[in-house]
Amino acid sequence: MASLLGALARYGAGARWLNERYPGSSPPWALRLGLASTARDIVRHVRGREVEEALFRGVDGLGLVAHRVGYAMSNAAPGSSESASGNRTRINSTRPSRR
Repeated sequence: MASLLGALARYGAGARWLNERYPGSSPPWALRLGLASTARDIVRHVRGREVEEALFRGVDGLGLVAHRVGYAMSNAAPGSSESASGNRTRINSTRPSRR
């Protein structure tokens, strides 16, 4: 479970980078609406005695939260100085001229 949520958080961080680079290309997932529909579906499945389906919907909700947490984090590689300091610097894609 932890590896799934970690992967979704990294996906969210990458989505934010993509959205910053190409605005509108990868907006954050709707947290309130997503959690509300998740809660509604969980209740519906529990009432219908579909416990496994309710659990899967609960995991979907956790994934949504993990994605949004990742969206708020840096996209830097773990262990990098940017990751440790929390800085989000944009790297220039052009090479400096050689002298």
